[in-house]
Amino acid sequence: MNTGRRVMGFDYGRRKIGVAVGQTLTGTAQALATVPARQGQPDWAGLQRLIDEWQPELLVVGAPLGPEGEATPISREAAAFARRLASQSGLSVEQWDERFSTQAARQWYKQGRQQGLTRRSQARSLDGMAARWMLEDWLRHQPG
Repeated sequence: MNTGRRVMGFDYGRRKIGVAVGQTLTGTAQALATVPARQGQPDWAGLQRLIDEWQPELLVVGAPLGPEGEATPISREAAAFARRLASQSGLSVEQWDERFSTQAARQWYKQGRQQGLTRRSQARSLDGMAARWMLEDWLRHQPG
């Protein structure tokens, strides 16, 4: 019986990293947390605690590519983050074009503001939601 795989997604940022967890069987994900980073250096212990708690089989890191799919300074930083995450966790890490999740996050933010949500309340959720949308996009593109 196929029970699917648990996958964890990361939306890398220089100050914050959004984290989500998803399931290949259902193709859905949920935002988990936002982990702080200082000058691009994540709270590695905090990330490892989430990995230990959720025990994913694979990690997916968003690749913040430019409009034409080109590498950017932040996408190179995200790639370095992905390499270190693989090394530290011992898990396989894939990168995924996150341009879709950025657009979804902007739309979600705009709708929330129209519904009277404060910037502060949305900001607490934005990075985790971006990780969720990136991971769900990855899940939609998996075979099977």
